[in-house]
Amino acid sequence: MPEDLYLFTTLEQPAEEVVALYKDRWNIETDLRSIKEQVRLHTIEAQSPKMVACELFVAIAGYNLIRAVMSEAARQTGVEPRDLSFSRSRNAFWAFARAVAHTESVEEFQQHWRLLIRFIGQCKLYKRHRSPAPRAVWHKRQSFPNRKVQP
Repeated sequence: MPEDLYLFTTLEQPAEEVVALYKDRWNIETDLRSIKEQVRLHTIEAQSPKMVACELFVAIAGYNLIRAVMSEAARQTGVEPRDLSFSRSRNAFWAFARAVAHTESVEEFQQHWRLLIRFIGQCKLYKRHRSPAPRAVWHKRQSFPNRKVQP
């Protein structure tokens, strides 16, 4: 069942452009959430600013590498990159990396690469047939129950 979406803006662009911008913004928001979850950037163990920067750089570089491979797999298999599962693609890529670590020929490497691209092209996200839950604020649970007041 379609839902109405009301957007209020001070932009002077036509409504179609504003809706396209909103969609792009939504993709950016979900990408940032995906980076934090998939690359495990919830907590950073580094203690110096330089090491924090290094840890962020390596995490983002790894994320971009997996996304680039997913994009190539999507292009070759004719699917949208956003329809592919990042976590399944990441697992496939790490399996590929372990497999090619001991290859001795270009042909063997290329065979593994073709298998990787074909497999990632099949790592589609599951289509959920349920309506999305309405947005709500999730309150943080208390670690201990409230103390009962004695009469």
